[in-house]
Amino acid sequence: MAKSTGAKRARKPKEQNSGAASLIEALKFVALAQQKEGTPVQTHCIINQGRMMAFNGIFATGHLIDDDLSACPHSTRLLDALGKCGANLSITQLDSGRLSIKSDRFKAFVPCVPFDQLVCVEPDAPCAAIDDRLKAGFDMVAPILSETAQKAMFAGALLQAGSIVGTNGHVLVEYWHGIDLPPGLIVPKAALQALTKTAKKLTRFGFSPNSATFFFEDDSFIKTQLYS
Repeated sequence: MAKSTGAKRARKPKEQNSGAASLIEALKFVALAQQKEGTPVQTHCIINQGRMMAFNGIFATGHLIDDDLSACPHSTRLLDALGKCGANLSITQLDSGRLSIKSDRFKAFVPCVPFDQLVCVEPDAPCAAIDDRLKAGFDMVAPILSETAQKAMFAGALLQAGSIVGTNGHVLVEYWHGIDLPPGLIVPKAALQALTKTAKKLTRFGFSPNSATFFFEDDSFIKTQLYS
């Protein structure tokens, strides 16, 4: 990726209720895979080519944006700064590895890391139509699962054609969603919880031998690793 040779004006001021509204929406979504403190992978997101993305080692979140930024900022610090902005917003990408946020009398600097410190995850190609019946099933089985369980069958739910199954070794719960899906996909509890936390409607599904991607109505997505 070519390096910037000077300060880059990344966004022109907007005249609307909040010039940061679209970025705030995207940041709140990708924050499902972020933490306030931790390693750069846990705290920073990737913004590039009209998309914002984050990956926490288990699942990734991705959201389309209109802005032409190309940086890896600290997610929660950027969200906090944008929340203080009004209609007139300007974001300048600095050579020093920071974003300069200006809005009327407000000004803030948000730290960034190089792209090579983060992992860029591409979603699986969509292959099936889905809907929020899956979220209802995830919400039903997730409470009996344990993220720290030593066995995959207790740490994730079995997603298959027609139903989703979860067990803790003592109790087994099966929820009938009625959607034709591939067999034997064990989805980690952390991903199930992230999927149920968003109000966006599920629309499409894609998968590979090691991953599954759930797309929402605005083409945002959550891609999760699968347990063996």
